[in-house]
Amino acid sequence: MKEQNLDILLLTPFYKQQRGNAVTARRILEGYKKNGLKTEVLSLEEENWPYKIKNILKARKPELLHIFNARYMLHVLTKVPEIKEFPFLLTLTGTDINDNFSEIKDMEQIFNLAEYIVVFHSYFAEVLERKYPYIYREKIKVIPQGVKIPEVTGKKRRDFGWEENEVVFILPSGLRPVKNIMLAVRGLEKAYLLFPQTRLVIAGAIIDKAYAEEVLNYIKKHEWIRYLGEIPHEKIGDYLALSDVAINCSLAEGQPQAVLEAMALGKPAILTDVPGNRGIIENYREGIYVKSEEDLMRAAVFLIENGEQRIEMGRAAMNLVKEKYIPESEILSYCELIERIMKNKK
Repeated sequence: MKEQNLDILLLTPFYKQQRGNAVTARRILEGYKKNGLKTEVLSLEEENWPYKIKNILKARKPELLHIFNARYMLHVLTKVPEIKEFPFLLTLTGTDINDNFSEIKDMEQIFNLAEYIVVFHSYFAEVLERKYPYIYREKIKVIPQGVKIPEVTGKKRRDFGWEENEVVFILPSGLRPVKNIMLAVRGLEKAYLLFPQTRLVIAGAIIDKAYAEEVLNYIKKHEWIRYLGEIPHEKIGDYLALSDVAINCSLAEGQPQAVLEAMALGKPAILTDVPGNRGIIENYREGIYVKSEEDLMRAAVFLIENGEQRIEMGRAAMNLVKEKYIPESEILSYCELIERIMKNKK
């Protein structure tokens, strides 16, 4: 990186909770620092965050802002209009890429202010170009997320109370409606009736209390389902490594970071066939796409009945992530954008 010691402020809606935005922000922070960039992160979870942002902008005068999630950052713009004075990168993360931005007042402002708008997949670049023609096409850049392989400490299945003969499906997701948890619950319930060794493990924070109550009340009646609550990201690796299949059943996605981490550890994936998930795997090579409870039941049954093929699909998933979702390549792409921004500002 030519711009050594460049001062960057990362602004993210979440950093404490184990959510996609937080994982992405941590990875980018680490990558920038490894490339010699002076970087600080501030999340909107912080108390008095508008004051803290204003103080940083005044005291440090960072040369660049890297902000995550357009909808949340429009809120920042209204509270801290000073950010208009600084060049910034905008990364559309998680489910925010699926928001109907045209219905959100003043969204055009944040798109126009951004030096570059980063999306994780070419599909979303096409969506932005089609729906929001006021965005300069040259602004939109596709940078796939890097996937950092989670640490595995060597725990055994018995440490989690899992039997060796059980087939464990893990759903690493916060509890909120867009994650469509009940699709996995009801689909696997049908598989469980055929194969009593079926197990579902859900790991994630309660984000929407009403939705979480609905899910938790339902799964209390089923001993083959376990809800682990929020697992710190640095500890999730053992759970992913010791499970058999990872699930993402979202109604909308940006890019399913947690499932990609499971794939990096050799687990095949069951993914809903929606933008953000679509195109990650080849059907029945690294995992299986589903559209309904019946589809999910059939996918689960296939993976339970075909243990050797399940393992082979897991190997293919691991190779896919290692070849395509490389953290070093992700950071290099961001650093190239930063160099362009700094060059244009001189």
